[in-house]
Order: sequence, then C-alpha cells, then structure tokens
Amino acid sequence: MFLRILITFSLLVWFSFGLQVVYREGKYPDKQRIVLQFERGVEYRVLLLDNPKRIVVDVMEKVEVPKNIKARVGYHPWGTRFVFDMDYSEVKAFSLEAPFRIVLDVYMATTSLTYQRGVLTYQRGVPYKIEEKYYQLLVQSFLGANDLQNALKVLEDAVRRFPQNPKWWELYGQVLIWNNMGAKAGEVFYEGYKNTKNKELAKKAFEISLAFNRIDIAKELMEVVSIPPDVKVYIYDQLGDVEGLLKLYTL
Repeated sequence: MFLRILITFSLLVWFSFGLQVVYREGKYPDKQRIVLQFERGVEYRVLLLDNPKRIVVDVMEKVEVPKNIKARVGYHPWGTRFVFDMDYSEVKAFSLEAPFRIVLDVYMATTSLTYQRGVLTYQRGVPYKIEEKYYQLLVQSFLGANDLQNALKVLEDAVRRFPQNPKWWELYGQVLIWNNMGAKAGEVFYEGYKNTKNKELAKKAFEISLAFNRIDIAKELMEVVSIPPDVKVYIYDQLGDVEGLLKLYTL
C-alpha cells in the first residue's frame, strides 16, 4: 500500500514540473536563429503554416516555459506546442547534442541585407543609413560564407568611410593576405598606419614590405618599429643610401 502511494506521488510530481528549457535567439544579416535548449533529448516536430505564417514546434512532453520566450505556448495531452509568428521566406530546423538543442534558422523575407558599393539596403529596396555596425554585419556574413571577394569590396569602402579605426585596416589587410594579395596588404597596412598612427599596423606594414621588396616603405617605417641594426644596414644597402650607412657606422 505504501509503495503504491509513493509511486502515485512520484508520478504527480513528475507531471507537475515540466522539463526545463532555455530560450535564446541571435540576429544575423540574412537570418534569425532561435534555440531551445533542454536538459536532455526530446522528441519533437516542426511545422510551417501559412495565412498567417507561423513556425510551430511540438515537443512531445510537458515543458516549463521561460519568461523570455517570444512565442505563444499551448499545453496538450501529448506535450507542449510553441508557435512563433514570423514572416519567413525559409526555415531550416535541426537539433544538436550535448546539450540537446532544437535550432531554427529563420530567413526573413523583409530583412535581408544586400550590398552595393557605398549603400546598404533592405531586400525590398529601402535604403539604410550607412553606419559602421552594418559594415561589420556584412563582413561577418561574407567571411562566414568564405566569400572573400565581396568581403574585400565592403572592407575597401569601410576603410574609406572609417579611416580612423585601425581595426578596419587590419582586417582589410588580413583578408587580402587570405586572398593571396600580400603586396597589396602591405600597402593597406601602411596606409592604415598613416591614418591612425597605430604601431601594430606599422609593424605589419614593415614586415610585409621587406618580404615583397618594398624597401621604400620599409625605410619610412624604420624609426617607428623596433628593428636590429643589421636590418637597417640591409635597407640602406638596398636603397644605395650611402649617407644612411655612414650615419649608422658613426653612431
């Protein structure tokens, strides 16, 4: 008799307290990611409905809903239903382990960003005010897709529009290196140093200028970066600068 009461009480506790879930979301230039993270694996299904457009996630057991979730929630005998009212163009749903997560990548028809030189627009053509954060989003998107050519186009505009920010120059040069354009990268680092006086850019520009025989640039940066005397001798020798060599030997 006692065992039966204990089992009944345990079942009541089990059904009274649902499975814990954590809700997260992230926004990207071309999509919004929704993540439902559970304590353990669950059975689920995802439905896409129209008129109006909705994304339905059915979890086949009772779930304790977090306060920050942006969905309508309903409880049914078979489990819990989450309804996300979103005007999507495409949805990719999948699950990940350790911890168990249901992931929805929602591609929004009205909010994808497109790029034309010097202007950011909505897909429907409404112009955005050009701001640094939108350049950051575009570069991240192109680099994430391994689209170095478009990333370079955005970065070329970024250093022109935000010349005092050394991070843009550094990233522009780095992407040029990834694209096997080392000599151009050295010139970009050099221009970045001239605009920002950032010594890290000067150091990168100096190293690449030596590697690509841009001794003229190396000489200009020689007093900015710390280099050994024999490197200075090499630079003056390559330039045929006798006066510079004599100054070194008379120090």
